Amino acid sequence: MKQNRLSCNPILLLTVLLLLVLWMSPTQAHGYISLQIENDGVLGVDRHYTHGMQLNFMPEADPPAWATALLPQATGSLASELSLGQAIFTPADIEKATAQPQDRPWAGYVYASYALMSKPTERTSSFQEGQMLQLTLGHVGPDSGAELAQKQIHKLIGSPDPEGWEHQLGNEPTFNLYYFHKWIQYLDAPEGRDLEVSPVFSLAAGSPYTYLSGSLALRWGDNLKLDYGPPALHPGYPGTSYFAPGTPWNWYVFGGLEYRRVIYNLFLDGNLFRSGPSVEKRADVGAAFAGAALIYRRARISFTTTYRTREFVGQEEGDFFGALNLSLKL
Repeated sequence: MKQNRLSCNPILLLTVLLLLVLWMSPTQAHGYISLQIENDGVLGVDRHYTHGMQLNFMPEADPPAWATALLPQATGSLASELSLGQAIFTPADIEKATAQPQDRPWAGYVYASYALMSKPTERTSSFQEGQMLQLTLGHVGPDSGAELAQKQIHKLIGSPDPEGWEHQLGNEPTFNLYYFHKWIQYLDAPEGRDLEVSPVFSLAAGSPYTYLSGSLALRWGDNLKLDYGPPALHPGYPGTSYFAPGTPWNWYVFGGLEYRRVIYNLFLDGNLFRSGPSVEKRADVGAAFAGAALIYRRARISFTTTYRTREFVGQEEGDFFGALNLSLKL
């Protein structure tokens, strides 16, 4: 029987060590922590982008001096955010043990990120801008632990055992830079509510993703200036762990559209530095998302549903997945 084993990856271990050192520093003890879980199973499917999980921490302390030089033109105050995550990709038929060259390759991905973002301090303004610059180091392949994670989850919930992991993408480190610029316009809405209109331009360079993206989101509800929207796993409409405590209750609903011009997607194009499975990607990808969030005092919970159009040639239909986020102010 094949033994599942998570072997050592130096880049990932060094990154995790760095994050733990920052996290455990006494000056970083207060801030925001959030857990994001994305899965297609909540919508009754099990294919392609099938699972993602990310833990974020945004300390209240100011970022280090060297980091602030990276966004010299940012408006408002600056904040940093640390993230650890894992994503799992499979073909549509997970019970087939043989290779499926016409479907999305099996792939596991683990990563650690450091992000620097602008956080406007004037929360009464009707117009604000936000920026974020993020560096992500990660690892794709068997050492990501995705096979073990999916098998254990499926065993726990009684789902079919995934059989084709021996055909996954090979081990390879990844390096990615991501940037977005967000314009936020707040409008008065009926019934004493607020309406937010926020277009976003973003780009990613490196591996596993290189693309340009434009998106537009709307939010409607109570006290929107207390909140920036929940985070999402990359690639997705950007939010953060940050929110201001409720008074005591706040809520909102949101939705939006995204267009992405894809130049490189490791999970479809295959490994950069070794041969392996791949499919022909589609360069033009769209997404639609909708959800709701509830804030009570120092906690925020949200749920988002996302539809993503077909990402590769031969894919019969687009994909749906749901995302649950819980954020706490420490």
